[in-house]
Amino acid sequence: MKDKIDVFNDTVQKNLKWNFVMHSLDGIFFKIGVCFSDYGTILPSFVAKMTTSNVLIGLITSIQTIAWFLPQIISAYFTESNKLKKPLVLKMGIGQRLPWLLMAISTLFLASKSPGIALTVFFICFFTAMFSGGIQMPIWMDFVARTMPVNWRGRLFGAREFIGGIAGIGVGVIVAYILEKLYFPTNYTICFMMYFFWTSISYIFVALVREEPYPIIRQRTTFKEYLKNIKSIITENKNYGLFLLSQILLRFIIISSAFYTAYAIKVYNATGKTVATFLSLTVICQSIGMLVLGYIGDHKGHINSLRISFTASITGIVIALISNSIEYMYIVFMLHGFGVSGISVSGCNAIIDFCRPEERPTYIGVTGMMIAPVAGFLPVLAGVVIQNNLFGFKTAFLVSAIVAFTGLMILYFFVKEPRVRNVKS
Repeated sequence: MKDKIDVFNDTVQKNLKWNFVMHSLDGIFFKIGVCFSDYGTILPSFVAKMTTSNVLIGLITSIQTIAWFLPQIISAYFTESNKLKKPLVLKMGIGQRLPWLLMAISTLFLASKSPGIALTVFFICFFTAMFSGGIQMPIWMDFVARTMPVNWRGRLFGAREFIGGIAGIGVGVIVAYILEKLYFPTNYTICFMMYFFWTSISYIFVALVREEPYPIIRQRTTFKEYLKNIKSIITENKNYGLFLLSQILLRFIIISSAFYTAYAIKVYNATGKTVATFLSLTVICQSIGMLVLGYIGDHKGHINSLRISFTASITGIVIALISNSIEYMYIVFMLHGFGVSGISVSGCNAIIDFCRPEERPTYIGVTGMMIAPVAGFLPVLAGVVIQNNLFGFKTAFLVSAIVAFTGLMILYFFVKEPRVRNVKS
Protein backbone atom coordinates (compact mmCIF):
# COMPACT_ATOMS: atom_id res chain seq x y z
CA MET A 1 0.00 0.00 0.00
CA LYS A 2 2.92 2.32 0.78
CA ASP A 3 4.19 1.86 -2.77
CA LYS A 4 0.76 2.76 -4.15
CA ILE A 5 0.64 5.91 -2.04
CA ASP A 6 4.12 6.88 -3.22
CA VAL A 7 3.04 6.38 -6.84
CA PHE A 8 -0.06 8.46 -6.19
CA ASN A 9 1.98 11.28 -4.59
CA ASP A 10 4.43 11.20 -7.49
CA THR A 11 1.55 11.57 -9.96
CA VAL A 12 0.15 14.51 -7.98
CA GLN A 13 3.56 16.19 -8.11
CA LYS A 14 3.80 15.51 -11.86
CA ASN A 15 0.44 17.21 -12.46
CA LEU A 16 1.05 19.97 -9.91
CA LYS A 17 1.62 22.90 -12.28
CA TRP A 18 -1.23 21.94 -14.60
CA ASN A 19 -3.71 21.41 -11.77
CA PHE A 20 -2.61 24.59 -10.00
CA VAL A 21 -3.41 26.58 -13.14
CA MET A 22 -6.74 24.80 -13.78
CA HIS A 23 -7.91 25.14 -10.16
CA SER A 24 -6.83 28.78 -10.18
CA LEU A 25 -8.72 29.60 -13.39
CA ASP A 26 -11.80 27.85 -12.01
CA GLY A 27 -11.63 30.00 -8.86
CA ILE A 28 -10.87 33.22 -10.72
CA PHE A 29 -13.83 32.98 -13.09
CA PHE A 30 -16.14 31.74 -10.35
CA LYS A 31 -15.09 34.70 -8.17
CA ILE A 32 -15.84 37.15 -11.00
CA GLY A 33 -19.33 35.68 -11.29
CA VAL A 34 -19.96 35.87 -7.55
CA CYS A 35 -18.94 39.53 -7.51
CA PHE A 36 -21.85 40.36 -9.83
CA SER A 37 -24.32 38.99 -7.26
CA ASP A 38 -22.48 39.18 -3.94
CA TYR A 39 -24.43 37.49 -1.15
CA GLY A 40 -23.64 40.15 1.45
CA THR A 41 -24.29 43.32 -0.60
CA ILE A 42 -26.05 42.85 -3.96
CA LEU A 43 -28.61 40.23 -2.91
CA PRO A 44 -29.77 42.08 0.25
CA SER A 45 -30.18 45.27 -1.79
CA PHE A 46 -32.15 43.30 -4.43
CA VAL A 47 -34.54 41.89 -1.83
CA ALA A 48 -34.85 45.34 -0.20
CA LYS A 49 -36.11 46.69 -3.54
CA MET A 50 -39.22 44.51 -3.22
CA THR A 51 -39.80 44.27 0.53
CA THR A 52 -39.07 46.08 3.79
CA SER A 53 -38.97 42.81 5.73
CA ASN A 54 -35.78 42.29 7.72
CA VAL A 55 -36.85 38.65 8.07
CA LEU A 56 -36.59 38.10 4.31
CA ILE A 57 -33.28 39.96 4.17
CA GLY A 58 -31.96 37.73 6.96
CA LEU A 59 -33.31 34.70 5.10
CA ILE A 60 -30.61 35.18 2.44
CA THR A 61 -27.84 34.37 4.91
CA SER A 62 -29.89 31.62 6.55
CA ILE A 63 -30.51 29.85 3.25
CA GLN A 64 -26.88 30.29 2.25
CA THR A 65 -25.76 28.69 5.52
CA ILE A 66 -28.35 25.93 6.04
CA ALA A 67 -28.53 24.81 2.41
CA TRP A 68 -24.73 24.91 2.19
CA PHE A 69 -23.80 23.10 5.41
CA LEU A 70 -26.58 20.63 6.23
CA PRO A 71 -26.32 18.40 3.12
CA GLN A 72 -22.58 17.92 3.57
CA ILE A 73 -22.73 15.03 6.04
CA ILE A 74 -25.13 13.06 3.79
CA SER A 75 -22.97 13.84 0.78
CA ALA A 76 -19.85 12.70 2.64
CA TYR A 77 -21.47 9.37 3.57
CA PHE A 78 -22.52 8.48 0.04
CA THR A 79 -19.39 9.70 -1.75
CA GLU A 80 -16.49 9.01 0.66
CA SER A 81 -15.86 5.59 -0.92
CA ASN A 82 -15.76 6.91 -4.51
CA LYS A 83 -12.35 6.46 -6.15
CA LEU A 84 -12.80 9.54 -8.35
CA LYS A 85 -14.39 12.82 -7.22
CA LYS A 86 -14.37 14.91 -10.39
CA PRO A 87 -17.45 13.31 -12.04
CA LEU A 88 -19.52 14.12 -8.95
CA VAL A 89 -18.13 17.66 -8.76
CA LEU A 90 -19.16 18.27 -12.37
CA LYS A 91 -22.69 16.92 -11.87
CA MET A 92 -23.40 19.10 -8.84
CA GLY A 93 -21.72 22.06 -10.51
CA ILE A 94 -24.64 22.26 -12.92
CA GLY A 95 -27.04 22.67 -9.99
CA GLN A 96 -24.85 25.46 -8.64
CA ARG A 97 -24.97 27.50 -11.82
CA LEU A 98 -28.25 26.93 -13.71
CA PRO A 99 -30.54 28.49 -11.02
CA TRP A 100 -28.90 31.88 -11.61
CA LEU A 101 -30.05 31.84 -15.22
CA LEU A 102 -33.60 31.05 -14.08
CA MET A 103 -33.31 33.79 -11.45
CA ALA A 104 -32.34 36.32 -14.12
CA ILE A 105 -35.30 35.39 -16.34
CA SER A 106 -37.84 35.55 -13.49
CA THR A 107 -36.44 38.89 -12.28
CA LEU A 108 -36.77 40.43 -15.73
CA PHE A 109 -40.39 39.38 -16.24
CA LEU A 110 -41.81 39.28 -12.70
CA ALA A 111 -39.99 41.69 -10.37
CA SER A 112 -41.92 44.81 -11.41
CA LYS A 113 -45.36 43.30 -11.99
CA SER A 114 -45.42 40.55 -9.35
CA PRO A 115 -42.71 41.18 -6.73
CA GLY A 116 -44.11 38.51 -4.39
CA ILE A 117 -43.80 35.81 -7.05
CA ALA A 118 -40.39 37.14 -8.08
CA LEU A 119 -39.15 36.88 -4.49
CA THR A 120 -40.50 33.35 -4.20
CA VAL A 121 -38.72 32.27 -7.39
CA PHE A 122 -35.57 34.05 -6.23
CA PHE A 123 -35.48 32.19 -2.90
CA ILE A 124 -36.23 28.82 -4.53
CA CYS A 125 -33.44 29.32 -7.07
CA PHE A 126 -31.05 30.61 -4.43
CA PHE A 127 -31.80 27.62 -2.19
CA THR A 128 -31.25 25.21 -5.10
CA ALA A 129 -27.89 26.78 -5.96
CA MET A 130 -26.71 26.74 -2.33
CA PHE A 131 -28.00 23.19 -1.72
CA SER A 132 -26.15 21.94 -4.80
CA GLY A 133 -23.03 23.69 -3.59
CA GLY A 134 -23.48 22.15 -0.14
CA ILE A 135 -23.71 18.63 -1.56
CA GLN A 136 -20.67 19.36 -3.70
CA MET A 137 -18.55 20.95 -0.96
CA PRO A 138 -17.02 17.88 0.79
CA ILE A 139 -16.60 16.19 -2.60
CA TRP A 140 -14.93 19.24 -4.13
CA MET A 141 -12.65 19.82 -1.13
CA ASP A 142 -11.52 16.19 -1.24
CA PHE A 143 -11.04 16.60 -5.01
CA VAL A 144 -8.78 19.63 -4.41
CA ALA A 145 -6.90 17.82 -1.61
CA ARG A 146 -6.30 14.79 -3.87
CA THR A 147 -4.97 16.92 -6.70
CA MET A 148 -2.92 19.47 -4.73
CA PRO A 149 -0.22 18.75 -2.07
CA VAL A 150 -0.94 20.03 1.44
CA ASN A 151 1.76 22.70 1.35
CA TRP A 152 0.32 24.18 -1.87
CA ARG A 153 -3.35 24.48 -0.91
CA GLY A 154 -3.08 27.79 0.91
CA ARG A 155 -1.25 29.34 -2.03
CA LEU A 156 -3.81 27.89 -4.42
CA PHE A 157 -6.77 29.38 -2.56
CA GLY A 158 -4.90 32.62 -2.06
CA ALA A 159 -3.92 32.96 -5.74
CA ARG A 160 -7.33 32.14 -7.19
CA GLU A 161 -9.14 34.46 -4.81
CA PHE A 162 -6.56 37.25 -5.06
CA ILE A 163 -6.57 37.37 -8.86
CA GLY A 164 -10.33 36.88 -8.93
CA GLY A 165 -10.64 39.67 -6.41
CA ILE A 166 -8.50 42.04 -8.47
CA ALA A 167 -10.82 41.32 -11.40
CA GLY A 168 -13.68 41.78 -8.95
CA ILE A 169 -12.60 45.37 -8.34
CA GLY A 170 -13.36 46.07 -11.98
CA VAL A 171 -16.61 44.15 -11.60
CA GLY A 172 -17.49 46.42 -8.67
CA VAL A 173 -17.15 49.48 -10.93
CA ILE A 174 -19.34 47.80 -13.55
CA VAL A 175 -21.93 46.78 -10.95
CA ALA A 176 -22.00 50.34 -9.59
CA TYR A 177 -22.77 51.62 -13.09
CA ILE A 178 -25.41 48.93 -13.68
CA LEU A 179 -27.23 49.56 -10.40
CA GLU A 180 -27.03 53.35 -10.66
CA LYS A 181 -27.72 53.95 -14.36
CA LEU A 182 -30.11 51.14 -15.34
CA TYR A 183 -33.67 50.81 -14.15
CA PHE A 184 -34.95 48.07 -11.88
CA PRO A 185 -35.30 45.15 -12.60
CA THR A 186 -33.04 45.26 -15.69
CA ASN A 187 -30.03 46.11 -13.53
CA TYR A 188 -30.34 43.05 -11.29
CA THR A 189 -31.26 40.82 -14.23
CA ILE A 190 -27.90 41.65 -15.82
CA CYS A 191 -26.09 40.95 -12.53
CA PHE A 192 -27.69 37.49 -12.22
CA MET A 193 -27.01 36.72 -15.87
CA MET A 194 -23.36 37.66 -15.44
CA TYR A 195 -23.12 35.32 -12.45
CA PHE A 196 -24.33 32.46 -14.62
CA PHE A 197 -22.06 33.37 -17.54
CA TRP A 198 -18.77 33.67 -15.66
CA THR A 199 -19.32 30.67 -13.39
CA SER A 200 -20.14 28.61 -16.47
CA ILE A 201 -16.70 29.47 -17.84
CA SER A 202 -15.16 28.30 -14.55
CA TYR A 203 -16.90 24.94 -15.04
CA ILE A 204 -14.70 24.26 -18.09
CA PHE A 205 -11.52 24.49 -16.03
CA VAL A 206 -12.89 22.16 -13.34
CA ALA A 207 -13.34 19.57 -16.08
CA LEU A 208 -9.69 19.98 -17.15
CA VAL A 209 -8.18 19.15 -13.73
CA ARG A 210 -6.26 15.84 -13.76
CA GLU A 211 -7.30 13.45 -10.98
CA GLU A 212 -5.82 10.08 -10.06
CA PRO A 213 -7.80 7.48 -8.04
CA TYR A 214 -6.72 7.59 -4.38
CA PRO A 215 -5.33 4.17 -3.32
CA ILE A 216 -6.97 4.11 0.13
CA ILE A 217 -10.76 4.02 0.13
CA ARG A 218 -12.88 3.66 3.25
CA GLN A 219 -15.44 0.88 3.04
CA ARG A 220 -18.99 2.17 3.37
CA THR A 221 -20.74 1.13 6.57
CA THR A 222 -24.42 1.41 7.47
CA PHE A 223 -25.58 4.96 8.08
CA LYS A 224 -26.25 4.10 11.74
CA GLU A 225 -22.63 2.99 12.20
CA TYR A 226 -21.49 6.05 10.30
CA LEU A 227 -23.31 8.32 12.78
CA LYS A 228 -21.75 6.44 15.71
CA ASN A 229 -18.35 7.10 14.17
CA ILE A 230 -19.20 10.80 14.00
CA LYS A 231 -19.83 10.86 17.76
CA SER A 232 -16.46 9.25 18.42
CA ILE A 233 -14.75 11.77 16.13
CA ILE A 234 -16.00 14.66 18.26
CA THR A 235 -15.36 13.04 21.65
CA GLU A 236 -12.03 11.31 20.97
CA ASN A 237 -10.35 13.95 18.81
CA LYS A 238 -10.44 16.58 21.56
CA ASN A 239 -8.47 19.19 19.62
CA TYR A 240 -10.96 18.96 16.76
CA GLY A 241 -13.84 19.11 19.28
CA LEU A 242 -12.51 22.39 20.68
CA PHE A 243 -12.03 23.71 17.15
CA LEU A 244 -15.64 22.80 16.35
CA LEU A 245 -16.90 24.61 19.47
CA SER A 246 -14.95 27.72 18.54
CA GLN A 247 -16.37 27.67 15.01
CA ILE A 248 -19.95 27.38 16.27
CA LEU A 249 -19.51 30.40 18.56
CA LEU A 250 -17.66 32.39 15.90
CA ARG A 251 -20.57 31.92 13.50
CA PHE A 252 -22.48 34.46 15.65
CA ILE A 253 -20.60 36.97 13.48
CA ILE A 254 -23.32 36.25 10.91
CA ILE A 255 -25.87 38.11 13.06
CA SER A 256 -23.94 41.27 12.25
CA SER A 257 -22.66 40.64 8.72
CA ALA A 258 -26.12 39.63 7.45
CA PHE A 259 -27.47 43.10 8.28
CA TYR A 260 -24.58 45.44 7.49
CA THR A 261 -26.12 46.41 4.14
CA ALA A 262 -29.66 46.73 5.52
CA TYR A 263 -28.32 48.83 8.42
CA ALA A 264 -26.47 51.16 6.03
CA ILE A 265 -29.54 51.53 3.80
CA LYS A 266 -32.05 52.16 6.58
CA VAL A 267 -29.95 54.21 8.99
CA TYR A 268 -27.60 56.08 6.63
CA ASN A 269 -29.71 56.02 3.42
CA ALA A 270 -27.05 54.18 1.43
CA THR A 271 -27.70 54.29 -2.33
CA GLY A 272 -27.11 51.63 -4.97
CA LYS A 273 -23.79 53.30 -5.78
CA THR A 274 -22.80 53.17 -2.10
CA VAL A 275 -23.70 49.48 -1.90
CA ALA A 276 -21.52 48.84 -4.95
CA THR A 277 -18.69 50.69 -3.18
CA PHE A 278 -19.17 48.40 -0.18
CA LEU A 279 -18.82 45.49 -2.59
CA SER A 280 -15.61 46.88 -4.10
CA LEU A 281 -14.04 47.45 -0.69
CA THR A 282 -15.07 43.98 0.44
CA VAL A 283 -13.55 42.40 -2.67
CA ILE A 284 -10.30 44.40 -2.42
CA CYS A 285 -9.71 43.47 1.21
CA GLN A 286 -10.83 39.90 0.60
CA SER A 287 -8.26 39.65 -2.19
CA ILE A 288 -5.48 41.03 -0.01
CA GLY A 289 -6.55 38.71 2.79
CA MET A 290 -6.51 35.69 0.51
CA LEU A 291 -2.93 36.33 -0.53
CA VAL A 292 -1.64 37.07 2.98
CA LEU A 293 -3.62 34.41 4.81
CA GLY A 294 -2.94 31.80 2.12
CA TYR A 295 0.78 32.27 2.71
CA ILE A 296 0.32 32.14 6.48
CA GLY A 297 -1.81 29.01 6.15
CA ASP A 298 0.85 27.17 4.14
CA HIS A 299 3.78 28.22 6.32
CA LYS A 300 2.34 28.74 9.82
CA GLY A 301 -0.81 26.62 9.71
CA HIS A 302 -4.44 27.37 8.87
CA ILE A 303 -5.47 27.76 12.52
CA ASN A 304 -3.23 30.84 12.72
CA SER A 305 -4.80 32.14 9.53
CA LEU A 306 -8.27 31.76 11.04
CA ARG A 307 -7.23 33.50 14.25
CA ILE A 308 -6.18 36.58 12.29
CA SER A 309 -9.24 36.63 10.04
CA PHE A 310 -11.80 36.23 12.84
CA THR A 311 -10.04 38.98 14.80
CA ALA A 312 -10.61 41.28 11.81
CA SER A 313 -14.28 40.31 11.57
CA ILE A 314 -14.98 40.97 15.25
CA THR A 315 -13.13 44.29 15.04
CA GLY A 316 -15.49 45.20 12.20
CA ILE A 317 -18.51 44.48 14.41
CA VAL A 318 -17.10 46.74 17.13
CA ILE A 319 -16.67 49.57 14.60
CA ALA A 320 -20.28 49.06 13.42
CA LEU A 321 -21.33 49.36 17.07
CA ILE A 322 -19.65 52.74 17.57
CA SER A 323 -20.56 54.07 14.11
CA ASN A 324 -22.45 57.34 13.81
CA SER A 325 -22.00 58.00 10.08
CA ILE A 326 -21.81 56.01 6.87
CA GLU A 327 -18.03 56.53 6.67
CA TYR A 328 -17.60 54.00 9.47
CA MET A 329 -19.37 51.38 7.35
CA TYR A 330 -16.65 51.54 4.70
CA ILE A 331 -14.16 50.34 7.34
CA VAL A 332 -16.66 47.70 8.50
CA PHE A 333 -16.93 46.21 5.01
CA MET A 334 -13.16 46.28 4.57
CA LEU A 335 -12.65 44.29 7.76
CA HIS A 336 -15.53 42.01 6.83
CA GLY A 337 -13.88 41.28 3.47
CA PHE A 338 -10.55 40.49 5.11
CA GLY A 339 -12.31 38.26 7.66
CA VAL A 340 -14.24 36.33 5.03
CA SER A 341 -11.01 35.66 3.17
CA GLY A 342 -9.70 33.64 6.11
CA ILE A 343 -12.77 31.41 6.15
CA SER A 344 -12.47 30.91 2.39
CA VAL A 345 -8.78 30.07 2.33
CA SER A 346 -8.40 28.26 5.65
CA GLY A 347 -11.86 27.12 6.78
CA CYS A 348 -11.85 23.73 5.05
CA ASN A 349 -8.07 23.49 4.89
CA ALA A 350 -7.93 23.67 8.68
CA ILE A 351 -10.58 20.96 9.02
CA ILE A 352 -8.77 18.44 6.83
CA ASP A 353 -5.56 18.98 8.81
CA PHE A 354 -7.28 17.26 11.76
CA CYS A 355 -7.80 13.93 9.97
CA ARG A 356 -6.39 11.25 7.67
CA PRO A 357 -6.88 11.74 3.90
CA GLU A 358 -9.61 9.10 3.63
CA GLU A 359 -11.58 10.84 6.42
CA ARG A 360 -11.65 14.29 4.82
CA PRO A 361 -15.25 14.28 3.49
CA THR A 362 -16.58 13.09 6.87
CA TYR A 363 -14.77 15.77 8.87
CA ILE A 364 -15.97 18.46 6.48
CA GLY A 365 -19.51 17.07 6.67
CA VAL A 366 -19.48 16.88 10.48
CA THR A 367 -18.30 20.47 10.76
CA GLY A 368 -21.03 21.65 8.39
CA MET A 369 -23.70 19.66 10.22
CA MET A 370 -22.76 21.20 13.58
CA ILE A 371 -22.43 24.77 12.29
CA ALA A 372 -25.58 24.84 10.13
CA PRO A 373 -28.32 24.99 12.82
CA VAL A 374 -26.60 27.85 14.63
CA ALA A 375 -25.41 29.90 11.70
CA GLY A 376 -28.50 29.16 9.62
CA PHE A 377 -31.24 30.22 11.99
CA LEU A 378 -29.50 33.15 13.71
CA PRO A 379 -30.00 35.69 10.86
CA VAL A 380 -33.73 34.87 10.57
CA LEU A 381 -34.17 35.05 14.33
CA ALA A 382 -32.33 38.37 14.44
CA GLY A 383 -34.43 39.61 11.52
CA VAL A 384 -37.68 38.72 13.33
CA VAL A 385 -36.52 40.48 16.49
CA ILE A 386 -35.39 43.62 14.62
CA GLN A 387 -38.53 43.64 12.47
CA ASN A 388 -40.75 43.61 15.56
CA ASN A 389 -38.68 46.32 17.25
CA LEU A 390 -37.73 44.08 20.19
CA PHE A 391 -34.22 45.44 19.78
CA GLY A 392 -32.30 47.32 17.13
CA PHE A 393 -29.40 46.63 14.81
CA LYS A 394 -26.74 47.67 17.33
CA THR A 395 -28.05 45.36 20.05
CA ALA A 396 -27.79 42.52 17.53
CA PHE A 397 -24.23 43.62 16.75
CA LEU A 398 -23.35 43.63 20.48
CA VAL A 399 -24.66 40.10 21.11
CA SER A 400 -22.82 38.93 18.00
CA ALA A 401 -19.53 40.45 19.15
CA ILE A 402 -19.66 39.04 22.69
CA VAL A 403 -20.41 35.44 21.67
CA ALA A 404 -17.97 35.50 18.74
CA PHE A 405 -15.22 36.88 20.99
CA THR A 406 -15.71 33.89 23.32
CA GLY A 407 -15.18 31.58 20.33
CA LEU A 408 -12.09 33.54 19.32
CA MET A 409 -10.55 33.06 22.78
CA ILE A 410 -11.07 29.30 22.50
CA LEU A 411 -9.43 29.33 19.07
CA TYR A 412 -6.47 31.34 20.36
CA PHE A 413 -5.77 29.61 23.66
CA PHE A 414 -7.18 26.07 23.51
CA VAL A 415 -7.04 24.86 19.89
CA LYS A 416 -3.61 23.60 18.79
CA GLU A 417 -2.34 23.69 15.21
CA PRO A 418 -3.02 20.09 14.03
CA ARG A 419 -0.81 19.89 10.97
CA VAL A 420 1.95 17.28 11.00
CA ARG A 421 4.54 18.79 8.69
CA ASN A 422 6.66 15.72 8.10
CA VAL A 423 3.81 13.64 6.65
CA LYS A 424 3.09 13.79 2.93
CA SER A 425 -0.55 14.20 1.92
